Amino acid sequence: MFLMAKRGIAARLLLLVPLGAAILSVAWVAEDAYITFRTVDNFLDGIGLRWNPDERVQAYTHPLWMFLLAASGLVTRNWFLSSIAAGVACTLAAGAVIALCAARSGWHAVLVISILTGSAAFRDFSTSGLENPLAHLLLAVFLFPALSRERPPMLTLALLFSAICLNRLDHAVLAGPVLAWCFHRAPDARALIAGLIPFAAWEAFSIYYYGVPFPNTAYAKLSTGIDSSVLVRQGVLYLRNSFLWDPLTLIAIEAGALAAIFSRRGTERAVAFGMAAYGIYLIRIGGDFMSGRFLTAPLIAAVVLLARMDFRWLGRTTWGICFAAAGALGLAGLRHHPDFDEAGVASERHVYHAVSLAEYRESPDFPVHQYHENAKAELRRGERVVFNQNIGIMGYKMGRRAHIVDPLALSDPLLARLPMQPQPWRVGHYMRAVPIGYRETLLSGGNQIADPGLARLWDDLALLTRAPLDAPARWAAIWRVNSGAHEKAVRDWATPATAVHGDPAIRALADHRGIEIALPTRTASAVEVECEANDFYFVMFLRAGKPLAGIDIPPARDPTAQMRTERVIPPVQAAGGFDSIRVHPRWGDWSYRTGRIQVVP
Repeated sequence: MFLMAKRGIAARLLLLVPLGAAILSVAWVAEDAYITFRTVDNFLDGIGLRWNPDERVQAYTHPLWMFLLAASGLVTRNWFLSSIAAGVACTLAAGAVIALCAARSGWHAVLVISILTGSAAFRDFSTSGLENPLAHLLLAVFLFPALSRERPPMLTLALLFSAICLNRLDHAVLAGPVLAWCFHRAPDARALIAGLIPFAAWEAFSIYYYGVPFPNTAYAKLSTGIDSSVLVRQGVLYLRNSFLWDPLTLIAIEAGALAAIFSRRGTERAVAFGMAAYGIYLIRIGGDFMSGRFLTAPLIAAVVLLARMDFRWLGRTTWGICFAAAGALGLAGLRHHPDFDEAGVASERHVYHAVSLAEYRESPDFPVHQYHENAKAELRRGERVVFNQNIGIMGYKMGRRAHIVDPLALSDPLLARLPMQPQPWRVGHYMRAVPIGYRETLLSGGNQIADPGLARLWDDLALLTRAPLDAPARWAAIWRVNSGAHEKAVRDWATPATAVHGDPAIRALADHRGIEIALPTRTASAVEVECEANDFYFVMFLRAGKPLAGIDIPPARDPTAQMRTERVIPPVQAAGGFDSIRVHPRWGDWSYRTGRIQVVP
């Protein structure tokens, strides 16, 4: 019996060999992972948990994964290889937990490991340098005791839940219902509170050290000002992308949830409820720009459910159909598809193929990528404050030789609290306007922001992120920033200036907010816009204050021109009538002006 048991364990572990091979064959590191790498470098060099060395801002979303990376690369400081090694190790450990502990039989183990191997999303994000691999392991270890028929070990489950939240906070939506159900089954308040202490301790540290409870990325991505219905539509398109590019992942998630719903056990249904809640949350926030990234966590929950389901009623023929379906769906995910779909969702691994294990070279010039070249160019310029929206590889390669401002606001505390510019956007990439005087403020250290309300907000943010931790006024500033004391100032700043139709006066577009012009007619064949010649502008058409569509105005080809008049044809969405337009600067030399704006009948 013991020999058979050993053989059974060995057979199940052998299933991990093709899984590991599949993961290594596509191993890579995402551009966003280099944001964490720069923070880890600063942390190990004694500067602190900072991205820009001169301010305390949490530009990473995953504290536990960040600390694991710091430990794994402590000796070599080769974050590329250590992140891949940590990712493979965590994912294979998760696979071992599922195959050895969760699977009811060898056939269950074969089925669920085959699903993981065939899932393109799971393969891609079992490395990538992001937190997914540790999420795989923590969720597998959390769900195994939660789904056992014995009394739930509340302290263990609460500790694991804390770890899940510390790895990625929004995974609490997925795991929270399971913890709540287990507490209902075996109420032990002391154990629950004790298990949540690590998460509470991090939150207390975050408020003390950073001045806020959440990562800066949360403020940048969840406070954009985009209408919720637009985000919901984008979230649905994100799931549609997964179904078209990687059908096995979404179908396996649905199969696991349905199997749990039709089971008679409350814990399985709690897992399915968590998966549904997470799906709703994912749709509500608009999904993500990385195809499949946010689906690997519910996939782990689904395969754990499938591994534990009682399928004794299935005959050999039905088992064969399940395996054939998994194989066919996995092969469908191998089809060639474009790097981006029409909704802006990307196969991120294909986009960053140059940052893959297959392309790795032990050289300071790795990775050979345009963002690396951008870093070299900025270093040659020698600027102390650099503006760039692709901050991962570039920021890491620049080291501590400049303060980098990210207009997408992932790492910037002021811009993260401003609404997105009203211009075309891609999910996860929300461009902010840079207030007048902000660059000068960062260069001089003195507050030179022109808008009084934003100047007061910056004074408080500077206390949070730059003043000594024990500065007397710091706690009052922490309260003001987190209680919404500056929200009205931000709204007032974001309101565009107004002008009269046909007025020939040339106006500076202060703070990049743009200018709005009410038009004398609802229909027009075109609009003529006079604007500064060397910048990008965006014209938005509105009806009753609701944006209809917009169009770009590129810079003039004549480098000597000062102002030029551009005739803008309304897009199809606005052809039915519009009563106002807004002209916004998009990018240029930080000095923007408009002149006469009038309709063409």
